[in-house]
Amino acid sequence: MALEIKFQGGEMKRECFIVTNDSYFYLGMSKLISEFPETDISRISFNSLFKTSGCNNLALFVVYLDDMLSNFKALLFFERMNNNVVFLSKNNNVMKLCSKFGYDSVKIKTFMGVYAMIRQESKSGDRMQLLSNMEKNVIVNLLDGESNIKLAKRNRLSDKTISHHKRSALLKVGVDNINVFFDNISKDIFKVI
Repeated sequence: MALEIKFQGGEMKRECFIVTNDSYFYLGMSKLISEFPETDISRISFNSLFKTSGCNNLALFVVYLDDMLSNFKALLFFERMNNNVVFLSKNNNVMKLCSKFGYDSVKIKTFMGVYAMIRQESKSGDRMQLLSNMEKNVIVNLLDGESNIKLAKRNRLSDKTISHHKRSALLKVGVDNINVFFDNISKDIFKVI
C-alpha cells in the first residue's frame, strides 16, 4: 500500500495546514507540498490548533507532534471534522493510538521509518466516529487536571454521569484506568533517531 496525497478540486486553491511545533519538519514538508500546483501552505502550532475553524472541506491537515498527549488531543479534535488528516510519527505507540480512531498506518521507508496514519472511510462512505462530544469533553478536561466534581458542577451534571462518560470513553480507546493512561501517555516521549 503506497501513500498517495491527491489534491482535488477544480479552480479552487487547496489549503494545506501543517500542525507541528518542529520548524525543520515544517520547512521540509512545505517544500514537498509546494510542488503541487494551486496549494496554500500554512503552519499551525499545537496550541493554536484548537482555535482553528472555518476550513473548507478540501483542506488537508498534516500532523506531526512530539508526545502522545498532544497526539491524543489532536485525534480528539479531528475526530468530528470532515477534513483529510494525515498523522506522521516515528513512534509505534502513536500508530497504535491512531488505529483506535480508525486510522490505518503505512510505514514510509524512504522517510527514515516514519509511519503515516490515514483515516479510512467506512463502506457507507462515512468516516469512523469513536467518541461522543461529551466523552471527548470529559476526557480532555480530566487530562488537563480538572476533577470529576468540578466538571460535573460546571456542566450541571452529576458526578456519576461524568464518571460514566469517562469510563465509556476510556473503554472505547482501550484503556481501563485514566491514571494509568495519563502516566503512560505523558512518559512516552517521542525519540528522534
